[in-house]
Amino acid sequence: MHYSYLVSYNKLRVWVGVMKLNDLKINEEGVIISVKAPLNIKRRLMDIGFIKGVSIMPILNSSSMRAYNIKGTVIGVRKEDTADIEVER
Repeated sequence: MHYSYLVSYNKLRVWVGVMKLNDLKINEEGVIISVKAPLNIKRRLMDIGFIKGVSIMPILNSSSMRAYNIKGTVIGVRKEDTADIEVER
């Protein structure tokens, strides 16, 4: 599910798109908004850096996994484990 909302700051109005992490294109940067995975997966993802407010960028895509750049570190994660992570561009 994709949705957008309007952010206003000092008369500057910007549409911010919210999407699933799996929907980010390669080399497109996003910021993690929420991790809504099952608790055991959520803990593991948070341990490796998938935390609200962190910048993330997919850099490699294969059939079952994606590699992400988080804080200068490349981390490979299965697509089904990141399906419930919301990001904004």
